Amino acid sequence: MFMYTLYFTRLISSELPEEPKRPGMFVAVGPAAYTSNTLVALGMQAPRVLPPAFLGITSIPTGDLWKAFGVASGMFVWLLGFWFFALSTVAVLSGFRKMHFTLNYWAFIYPLAALTIAAIQIGNALNSDGIRGVTSGMTVLLVATWLVVAATNIRAVWLGHVLWPGMDEDMEDVEGHGQVIGVDGDKRN
Repeated sequence: MFMYTLYFTRLISSELPEEPKRPGMFVAVGPAAYTSNTLVALGMQAPRVLPPAFLGITSIPTGDLWKAFGVASGMFVWLLGFWFFALSTVAVLSGFRKMHFTLNYWAFIYPLAALTIAAIQIGNALNSDGIRGVTSGMTVLLVATWLVVAATNIRAVWLGHVLWPGMDEDMEDVEGHGQVIGVDGDKRN
């Protein structure tokens, strides 16, 4: 979660990443979503696992207290993840016409799966049919996104746009560490 400070600083102090690299912005969704999932899951287990007089507290059931804290804080952190999702979505949509497939497109999948799993946990914790319905829709969209990214990846490999010598988006970093070597052998930045 502390890495968000660096991420915010980067977003505020400079421009958005180049259009083909913008799907990588979705990676910021993952830590918040998995933290939310963890907080809610631990909170839901607390009443069953914690003894009645945990930490010497006898005036209230400590398991229920931990449950309330876990679910509430998990919902807050989920909203942070959703904010990163919205920010990343706007960034991708604003540069969509200039984008072409890169392996960064897989960054759509893992973080969105985390956001969906955390939302499912929240829906179960609150026993909310509305949230469960929304998470069913999120799951369908996640599967559709996975199918589109997989098909686009297969197409890009088939056409030789990725995973071919000289065609990977980071190929200049393998030997030159960001330096492009010209035809005459001179290194250029």
